[in-house]
Amino acid sequence: MLIPITIIDEFEEKNPCYAQAKMNMLTGQITQVEYEDPQSDFPALDKEYEFTCGTLRNGEKEVEFCIQVDKKTKRYWVQEEELEELKVTAAALFSAMPVNKKALEAKVKDGAAIVVPKKGKNK
Repeated sequence: MLIPITIIDEFEEKNPCYAQAKMNMLTGQITQVEYEDPQSDFPALDKEYEFTCGTLRNGEKEVEFCIQVDKKTKRYWVQEEELEELKVTAAALFSAMPVNKKALEAKVKDGAAIVVPKKGKNK
């Protein structure tokens, strides 16, 4: 399942570089990267590059996460542990009802669908 994300490459003294991309929620691979500045090639190669993060949005709600960078292959991805945490956090953040995080953590395995508990008391 590919979802749209925003990539943010941060630098020591320059403004961040933004890109729109698609992330595979099962594997963490990030593809279809389109930089807002058409002259950007791969910002992580810049000598002032510091780190890369991403945001996942649903309306006005958003969640930020860490993105890994491979400078040799010019690829972005999300590590497995970060991806699993992102699935849980995104489900809780984007649901219309309160979600019990512990109950969700058990449901996030092998790319399984995230199941949101029925309305009721959140214990």
